[in-house]
Amino acid sequence: MKWLLMNKDIVPGTARFFGKGGMRADSISRHLLVDLTAYNPDILVIQLGGNDISATSSPNYIFQTLIRLQMDLYNAGIKEVYFAGIVPRGHFGKSPGLTATSFEKQRNKINQLMMTRLNYIKLRVKLYY
Repeated sequence: MKWLLMNKDIVPGTARFFGKGGMRADSISRHLLVDLTAYNPDILVIQLGGNDISATSSPNYIFQTLIRLQMDLYNAGIKEVYFAGIVPRGHFGKSPGLTATSFEKQRNKINQLMMTRLNYIKLRVKLYY
């Protein structure tokens, strides 16, 4: 697999997806972290947090959960951990009372916190197989 970056450079490498739909930052399974650290990635990019947003959630709490995850990964020996922003969403059926306006407000707050306090990365990648 090759990664085509925004500046059109092709960077050889491999990527592996460790997640699954519906993952929450506050409930990542221990075996997933074990598998991830055993893989020993050079760089880890995390896109997580959107499923944690609910009608009553706190953006600061979700952000603190991401910081704890980052520290756990550093402590496990992963040297470079980057966070991609929470992406927009259009369906809220699994979160009673959550509206698009509330989701966007919380999403924007969490993304802003990530941009100012974590290793934040804007990602636009085309994968070629």
